[in-house]
Amino acid sequence: MKSIFTYSISFIVLFLASSCASYKTQYAKEESNWQSKIDTSKEIKYSIYLIGDAGKLHADGVNYVTQKVGEKLKTESKNSALIYLGDNIYNNGLPKKDAEKRKEAEKILEAQLSILTHFKGKPIIIPGNHDWNKGLKSLERQEKYVEKFLDNKDVFFPENGCPIEKVKLTKDIILITINSQWYLQNWDKTPGINSNCAIKTRLQFFEELESLIKNNEGKTTLIAMHHPVYSNGSHGGHYAFKQHLKPFPVLGSLITILRKMTGVSPQDLQNKRYKEYRNRLVALAQQNSKIVLLSGHEHSLQYINKNNVPQIISGAGAKFTAVKNKDGAFSYSNLGYAKLLIYKDGAVGVQFFGVSKDRDTLVFQKEIFPALKE
Repeated sequence: MKSIFTYSISFIVLFLASSCASYKTQYAKEESNWQSKIDTSKEIKYSIYLIGDAGKLHADGVNYVTQKVGEKLKTESKNSALIYLGDNIYNNGLPKKDAEKRKEAEKILEAQLSILTHFKGKPIIIPGNHDWNKGLKSLERQEKYVEKFLDNKDVFFPENGCPIEKVKLTKDIILITINSQWYLQNWDKTPGINSNCAIKTRLQFFEELESLIKNNEGKTTLIAMHHPVYSNGSHGGHYAFKQHLKPFPVLGSLITILRKMTGVSPQDLQNKRYKEYRNRLVALAQQNSKIVLLSGHEHSLQYINKNNVPQIISGAGAKFTAVKNKDGAFSYSNLGYAKLLIYKDGAVGVQFFGVSKDRDTLVFQKEIFPALKE
């Protein structure tokens, strides 16, 4: 009779085979000619740069992604925006002024904000789970610091640690910003979480989101939030082989299996509350025929269109991790950012750029919505 140990090893091997992610750039078969998927000669109405998880500096004290995007912003008009998609400071948000790591955190944040000081377009910063790590106070400190640095009270969304806020980019381009960690947060351990918010419950949050989505039908509606509803990365249950070896073999695999099978981490899509959040959000997004979800969280670039809901993941602002392109059009495991293009003819497209110290390179592009019929 085989031992329990033998069965366990066999199960782990099967799990590895089914969930192992890689660092290779991956495309779905139908995306083999992706270079021709967008007509770049068309006139752009509005462009939006998307950078997520940029809360860390590289070895030489700069952030390569924000540096490259900063060069692009110099030539952009007022008909543009840059959205930081959360996790703006690793690992614990912005500490108190007299804290040991305060100066280090300020440098990290300023690397992102400094490229916006002369930007003609709209800067938008939303929070991620790491910005919440020391609770609501940490988030409030970051909001005040950002507003003071940019001398702009209309830049950090949603305000006051609240769950949702609409931002009108143009009369027919609407941005809904969501503080997704608000929903996932353990409220019992976060005193005063809703004290400055009109919305006090998760049910009210969904009611407000549904209202915004329905009221903007026909407009290009963007939902920016840190946590994605779909993912082919580790938060979606796909891990690199080396993740199975930490802290050492077998135990590392057991940890990844536990994460995938039980949803023990509130930051993983398998978590009960996270499932509740994403399932309801997807159902609401399906009520609008021209909606795009914008997220970070995963340290990669991904494009997934599932259940008629397009999802852009641009979380490779400072780190990168492996992906398994199970049901996506594209996955990229290196530093980079995305750029959303909204054309005058009503079409919407996205471009993804990989970044190194010396350059940025187009690695994928796709039309999300076609031009409006005349």
